[in-house]
This record gives sequence, structure tokens and C-alpha cells, in this order.
Amino acid sequence: MNIIAQIRTEKGISQSELGRRCSLSSNHISRIESGKKLPSNEAIKKISRALNICPIKIWAFIYLDDKCNLVDQKSVFCIDCQYFKN
Repeated sequence: MNIIAQIRTEKGISQSELGRRCSLSSNHISRIESGKKLPSNEAIKKISRALNICPIKIWAFIYLDDKCNLVDQKSVFCIDCQYFKN
């Protein structure tokens, strides 16, 4: 199961509600959760805020394999977790 779907389900949040909370369509959330679409860094940031988790948890699940190697060497990640400290 996708980490976003797992956490969303654990928190009792529907795809529609998650989409509303992060200004993304429920279809967009569905495509990310099913692996049909890779989320942008901005989408990861919005989703992580809506789920109240560190964005790196989502990013690592999507972009790192089980040996912590980048799945896509072209992937670049730059995000600031400071907003969780407020």
C-alpha cells in the first residue's frame, strides 16, 4: 500500500477530504496513491501538511528503493521541514 493511502486511511480521511485540504483533486490524489503519477515536491509538501507528517517520509517511500538508492537518478528533492516546528 502507498504510504499516503496508508496514513490517510489510518487517520480516517477520504481521498476527497485530503484533496480538499491540500487543494488537489481527489482524482490527482488517487493517481498518486495508485502509483500512476509521481507527486511534485509541492504536492508532497501540501499532502504532508494535510496529513501532519514530515514530507521526507513520503519522498523516501516514493523515490528510494529498499537499499536507500534513488529510484530515479534525476530526482531532486529540496524542501524545508521548518514549518512543522511552529
